[in-house]
Amino acid sequence: MLDTHAIARALTAADFTPAQADALTDAVRQAAEHDAAGIDVETLATKEDLRAEIAVLEGSMKALEGSMKALEGSMKTEIAALGGSMKALEGSMKTDLAALERTTKTDLAALEGSMKTDLAALEGSMKTEIAVLEGSMKALEGSMKTDLAALERTTKADISALEGSMKTDLSALEGSM
Repeated sequence: MLDTHAIARALTAADFTPAQADALTDAVRQAAEHDAAGIDVETLATKEDLRAEIAVLEGSMKALEGSMKALEGSMKTEIAALGGSMKALEGSMKTDLAALERTTKTDLAALEGSMKTDLAALEGSMKTEIAVLEGSMKALEGSMKTDLAALERTTKADISALEGSMKTDLSALEGSM
């Protein structure tokens, strides 16, 4: 707080009139209470106030920095764990894929073998059926030749008998004419 009486006494001792000393003391008092922009000096913070606030802010920043470092460590741990999980998953997928490939190759080989066996059996069956049909056709051909030869003999005999009968009938007809 400003001692205005001490200032006024000092000014009057320096040959200021009491009116001049009072005016100057009032001006100094007002200047001490307000700055040129109209700010109340009593509400301004002191260096100690600022130091205390800075100390609080520094403490808060250090606490925040500690939290950030902890979060960073936690994130690094999680990222490392995810990396490990990804590698394990990749290994598992490679193993599964290799097993699937082996199984597929085995299944394809078995299917190919089965198809070859079925095809060979079908080919054998077809050859047997063709041989049976060829035998049946040869037997039918032989039977038809036999029947045709018998038919030919019978037809020749019938023609010969008919010819003889016609000659007889023609001779009888000529004789009656």
